[in-house]
Amino acid sequence: MSPSKFALWQAGCSLAVTGLLVAFLFSGCTPGAAPLRVGMNTWPGYEPLHLARSLGYLTDEEAEPISFPSAMDVMRAFRNRTIDVAAVTGVWPESN
Repeated sequence: MSPSKFALWQAGCSLAVTGLLVAFLFSGCTPGAAPLRVGMNTWPGYEPLHLARSLGYLTDEEAEPISFPSAMDVMRAFRNRTIDVAAVTGVWPESN
């Protein structure tokens, strides 16, 4: 991977993780609120969310990760309001 592509990838990862953390922080402001539904596809950059859940930093009442087969499916679910947060790194518009 060239240095410029790596820098872009690193910036994208940082933005994705920062966005998720901000969303989790604000989701805790309402007592008794439903868990934040986070849609994601399989990608190593999203593993910190699963790790945080397995280590007990996030509970089932705070966040519910929902897996999708592709980033386009994540965006479709976000557009249809099936999920609250779309964890994606790059999505191109559908052709139809």
